[in-house]
Amino acid sequence: MNRLIPHNSTLMNRIQFTGDALFIPFFLLSVGMLLDLSVFAGGARAWLVAICMLATVLVAKWLAAETTRPCSATASIRPAWCSG
Repeated sequence: MNRLIPHNSTLMNRIQFTGDALFIPFFLLSVGMLLDLSVFAGGARAWLVAICMLATVLVAKWLAAETTRPCSATASIRPAWCSG
């Protein structure tokens, strides 16, 4: 942001809130509206790409959750590699 606005000020808080609450959702909606749904009716290749992308995201999120799960255990049984 601008150097003239202090990072911990009320104005900066309101600017960030406005960006998070208004601009980001409108941007995501406008990008989503650019989706051409007729591509999915055109053939199986588009479905295959979409399913592969979805599977990749789900597997990556599952791996991240499984990797960090031991860190949420109690301190007495927490592995040494967990920080905190």
